[in-house]
This record gives sequence, structure tokens and C-alpha cells, in this order.
Amino acid sequence: MKLTTIIETEYESLYQTSKESDLFHNSANKKNVKNLVDLFYTWKKLHIHTISTSLVSHNAACHYGIEMAEKLTYTKEDITQVCFEIDPFKITNGQFLFSLFLGEIIQAHYAKIKEIVPYKKNEPYKIVTTQFDELLDSFGYKNSGPTIEVFGNLGDNTANQMESGKIIIHGDTKDLTGFGMTGGSIIVEGDTRAFTGCEMHKGFIHVKGSTREFMGSSMTSGVIKIDGAIGAIKNVYDAQSPEEYARYFKYEKEKKGKKAVIIHQGKKVFEK
Repeated sequence: MKLTTIIETEYESLYQTSKESDLFHNSANKKNVKNLVDLFYTWKKLHIHTISTSLVSHNAACHYGIEMAEKLTYTKEDITQVCFEIDPFKITNGQFLFSLFLGEIIQAHYAKIKEIVPYKKNEPYKIVTTQFDELLDSFGYKNSGPTIEVFGNLGDNTANQMESGKIIIHGDTKDLTGFGMTGGSIIVEGDTRAFTGCEMHKGFIHVKGSTREFMGSSMTSGVIKIDGAIGAIKNVYDAQSPEEYARYFKYEKEKKGKKAVIIHQGKKVFEK
């Protein structure tokens, strides 16, 4: 029997069992258990579909996941709760798939409420990662519109190709934060690693801690603000100061012609 068939035939049994057991043992509101079961199986189907069709494309996986999520009913609180109910690291590429899954259910929910909830009164989606033994990669991929608040650290490619909205991270991120972003804002309360804002085309990145080498590499436009230290730039100058970094960045920008700004410890060190 195919895995997808097993999933579908077991669904009702799982739902009935979960209402009277501790299957979703962290759930504070048992009335929402069906929503959690729905989200759990959306996650399972995304995983099975991705593996069975050998999907490696971010876009293809996201399209499939959003298509499923749009059919469900759930709340922002359910999205937060599902972080405690699913262990994404028991499967291959769990960091990548679970990040996509979270992004998909957020985007699908946001699409339903954005016309009826005023933006200024729209509370952020809250994601908790402190309970995970490993870091989620590619979280916030192509985020478009929602404001997301993350409590904990994230892995590589955070907010990869982000289009709009805001992502606030109460923790650190790894390499390639904001890679290829075309809009929106990323605020990292902690540190980032290498390639922050690499190939950035628009938007705003604020790192309240420190960052490492290749920050802003191949950036064409946007603003990067770093409150802490900037790591050495290894591919052109071994920069040890904002002034040396500005020389490197100017070299990188000579052929671009668009406006980009680097702010280091409150001082604008480059603008073009």
C-alpha cells in the first residue's frame, strides 16, 4: 500500500485518538486538536510528496504545500503550537522541509486574513525554535507580507529571497541571511555569520550583534546596519576597519550603479 494511502486511511483514527490522549501533549487547547492534526498531516504529505517526486526546487515544494494549507482552518496560535508537536529532524532534509512547511502555512493564513484584519492591528506570527536540537535552514524563504517573530536561533539561508514583510529573530542566524532579498526587513537581535545580505537587491537588514566575512557581497541595493563588529573581508581586502570595508564595498559596487548603504556602529561607512 502506498504511504499516501496509509496516511489518508489513518487520519480519522488519529483524530479520534488524539482527542482522548496525549498525542498532542503540549496542546493547551484541546478544542484545536483537529487543527493540529490537519497541520500534522499537511507536513506528512509535503514530506511524502517531496520524496516520492524527487522535488528539490524551493518553488515546486512551496506551491504544493500552500495548495494544501489553503484548504485548512487554523489559527496563529496553532502555527506556534505545531513547532512543539513536530520533530522535523527525524527525516532527511528536515530543516529545509519544515522551514518551508512553516512558511507555507503562514503565507496561506496571511492570505486569508490580510483583507479583513487591518495591518497595524495584525499581530506577528510567533515561531519558537529553542526546543530543537538542530537549526532550521531556509526559514522565511520568499516571505511576502507577514510579520514573523522567531524566538531562538536559525540556520543558513534565513529569509532567502524575501520579498516583503518583516522577520524579527530573537537569537542568531548562520550564513547567507537575507540572500537575494528583494524587499522587507530582517532584524537579528544576535549575530549573523558570513555572507549577510549577499546578492541583496532591496530591503533592510539590521544585525544588533556582529557579522562575519563577505557581508553585502554582490549587493546591488538596500540597507545593511551592523551594530557590532564586521568580520574580515577576504576576497578583496583583508579589512579590519569600517573604512577598509567601505573601500572593498565600493570596489564591488562600481559596476552596479544602484543605491546601497552600509551603516556600522551608527556611522554610515558607505552609500552609493
